[in-house]
Amino acid sequence: MAKKFNMIIKLNAVIKKIQLSKCWLICFSIFALLSGCRFQEIELIAIKSVTYKDFDNMLLQLEIEAAINNPNSQNITLRDGELKLHFNGKQIGSVMQMEPVKLKAGKTDTYLLHVTVRLENIPDNLNALFRLLMNHTSELSLSGTVNAKMALWNKTVVINKSFP
Repeated sequence: MAKKFNMIIKLNAVIKKIQLSKCWLICFSIFALLSGCRFQEIELIAIKSVTYKDFDNMLLQLEIEAAINNPNSQNITLRDGELKLHFNGKQIGSVMQMEPVKLKAGKTDTYLLHVTVRLENIPDNLNALFRLLMNHTSELSLSGTVNAKMALWNKTVVINKSFP
C-alpha cells in the first residue's frame, strides 16, 4: 500500500513538472512573438479631397479622401481620436466621431474617412463655415491624434496635415 502511495506521489510530481514545462514554453512563445513585432508609424501623406455630406444641429458630416501609408506587415484599424478641424488657420470644430477605417498592410492607399465634426464658435467662424460648405476646402487642415489598433497593440498616431 505504501509503495502504491509513493508511486502516486511521484507520478503527480512528474505531471506537475510537465505542466510547469508547458506553461513556461507557452509563456516563452508568447514573449518571443510579442517582442518580435513592432508597430511602425503610419503616415497621412495627403488629404486629396473633402466632401460635405450633411449639416444638422451644429454637427457637420464630412467625407475626407486621404492617402495613408501603412508600412506594417499587418492591417491597422484607425478609430476615433482627438482631431481638430481648422479652416484658414482658425479652429472651427472637433471631430467627435470617426468610422473605423482598415488600412491595408504594407502599402500606401487612398481611404475615405467619414467624420462627424462638432462645430465650435459659430458666430466667429460663420465666414469660414460658409466657405467650407461651398467646397472652398483649400484652406482646410486637420491636427491632433487618432487611435490605431494592430492585433493586440494600440497606438496613438499624431496627425497634422493641410489640404491639399
